[in-house]
Amino acid sequence: MNVYDVIFDLVKWIEARLNIRLSIDMVAVKSGYSKWYLQRLFKDITGCGLSSYIRRRKLSMAALELRMTFTPILDIAQKYNFNSQRTFIRAFNHYFRQSPEAYRNCDEWDCSLLYPPCLKNIYPVLQPAVVSLPHRLLEGVTHCYRCLPENIDQFDMEIRNDFWFRHFKHVTDFPWCIYGLSELGPDKRMTNMLNITYITAVETPIHLSSGKKRTAVKLEGGDYIRFDYAGTTEGFQPFIIAVNQHHLPRLGVMRRKGSDIEQYYFWERGKSSWRTSFLNCSYFIPCANASAVDVRLRDGFEKMGRAL
Repeated sequence: MNVYDVIFDLVKWIEARLNIRLSIDMVAVKSGYSKWYLQRLFKDITGCGLSSYIRRRKLSMAALELRMTFTPILDIAQKYNFNSQRTFIRAFNHYFRQSPEAYRNCDEWDCSLLYPPCLKNIYPVLQPAVVSLPHRLLEGVTHCYRCLPENIDQFDMEIRNDFWFRHFKHVTDFPWCIYGLSELGPDKRMTNMLNITYITAVETPIHLSSGKKRTAVKLEGGDYIRFDYAGTTEGFQPFIIAVNQHHLPRLGVMRRKGSDIEQYYFWERGKSSWRTSFLNCSYFIPCANASAVDVRLRDGFEKMGRAL
């Protein structure tokens, strides 16, 4: 095994243990190298010092929990093994330049300081684009999915397909294009849980063989970052995670309030078309700083990727 594989395997090991107290000595023992050699090697390969990497990743995971759950700040500090709530708040203030409470309550979400994991394989993403969408009225059905923030990868295409099955169960005329609108937020019943509100929707009313009710859904217009996906159903959730975990921070995206939009396209009409193993989808993320992101994209998306 070469040194790159050792370091990337070590990163995976660290990522699975961010909620315990990780010392340099402990990580060095796991790697089989001396701690001095390991720290130098880790920085050469990842571009970040080992202790800084662990702290940034802990703070980034804590930031996600602040935005996605109602977990008390003290509980988050304890989960990621900070010595005290005061120590956590001081570290958070230093890195994110605002308090945990202000970060949680801000209308916009600055993704620029979220530090992504240094994984060997990141799902490949095509060049994104800044687009402006018009206001649009859709017809849809609302669904909910709850999980712990660290288990968000389980919200895969199988779960989405179950939602679509409920939506189209009584449909006799299937559309060419369908929408999935997702919004993540804290679960009101369990403070440590994440709630995903997912709306399955279509542009025009569809004929139903029963009287099942649909509701009007407003697709908010404005600036979005569009990422295009063409691949297997199994690869779709890794793609979504890669976009949010890696590409939004490197683009310095400031999320604004609103739903993420998944727009699916089908080559054939028919109820079986949404059960295909291959997807064509555009993924839109509401953006508050579209002009700044557009400048970064013109500077070169691939060049940014090499610098990450």
